[in-house]
Amino acid sequence: MINRAGEVAGVVSYVRFESTGEREEDVEAHAYAVPVTVDDTRVAELRRGVKRDAAVIGISLEGEWSLLANLPEQAFVESKLGKTAGAFFTRVVPGSPAAKAGLQPLRLSEKGDLISGDIVTAVNGRRVYNFSDFQYAVRRYAPGDTITLSVLRGGKNISVKLTLAARSSVQ
Repeated sequence: MINRAGEVAGVVSYVRFESTGEREEDVEAHAYAVPVTVDDTRVAELRRGVKRDAAVIGISLEGEWSLLANLPEQAFVESKLGKTAGAFFTRVVPGSPAAKAGLQPLRLSEKGDLISGDIVTAVNGRRVYNFSDFQYAVRRYAPGDTITLSVLRGGKNISVKLTLAARSSVQ
């Protein structure tokens, strides 16, 4: 991302497209960027042509669930997902850091009640309230870094350590 003065202000780490209507052209794009400053090493790397891969753990929100990536805290609490807002997910990529750490995707009953599934509430102590917050928090780190997730599982708080992978290595 470039500011009006032509200076690098951020590096886009994630782009998501969301349907807003029935027509094919009714699409909104959401870009998430990591802010940088002039003395940031990422700016120097960009100038040298270095390409960096985003850090991921291997979870996702699929289908209509992706529309809830930015679910506000109050809406989460009012839903049947629980009293503590956080990042929930519907898929764990096989072989990914999340799978190796035993993270569990969301499972609901036919009535929409939560049966099981992990809710991530913090990344290295930094509170997250939804999936977008979670992605932004993870992207602050690099592939190979080890992080600790605070997770609600079955109403209990647990800590899960895992090592981040490069997005290109997680299918």
